[in-house]
Amino acid sequence: MFKVISVYMHKGGVGKTTLTANLAFEMTKYGKVLVIDADQQGNLTFLFNEDFDEDKSLLQVLLEKKSLEEAIYLVREKTEYNNGLYLLGTKKNDDKLKSYIDGTFRDEPYSVKMVLAAAKEAGFNYVFVDLPPTFGLYEKMFIAQANEIIPIVEPEDFAIENLSKFNSSLKKMRISLEGKYNDPKYLVLNKENK
Repeated sequence: MFKVISVYMHKGGVGKTTLTANLAFEMTKYGKVLVIDADQQGNLTFLFNEDFDEDKSLLQVLLEKKSLEEAIYLVREKTEYNNGLYLLGTKKNDDKLKSYIDGTFRDEPYSVKMVLAAAKEAGFNYVFVDLPPTFGLYEKMFIAQANEIIPIVEPEDFAIENLSKFNSSLKKMRISLEGKYNDPKYLVLNKENK
């Protein structure tokens, strides 16, 4: 089995990174897991690896300067209780990734497909993608390649409006970007006890 799961909402601070990390750890019980920190803030990477080397990053793989195998970090070794957790990280506040997304990526959106194809070839069962809270072509390409999308919102009025817009966008993306994702089965409501 190979599944790509994108955790996304186009609002920051709702808990996407925390949810992604927790789900990834839990899913190691069921298969080999890769976590991709696709957010130029790099918070997920910092959570898993404070000694991150920017020469081994998602950007280097997108630019085809490193292979996936050369760029990933082992976060949790395989044991009898889990199947291993790996990280394809991003430098904290990575301006180079942001410049790439705003520039060159527009001519090379297939690079997302190549990264995910390499993950499948490397024997990963689950790939979790932590996306930035923006909704450009970069985010849309990761979402379009996902099998599952997990939206996460806070209990605020405008969150429902954003969720409706996101649902409408997903329907359009299924056609325009040949998205293979299922309609979201889950909605995470965060900070409910605030």
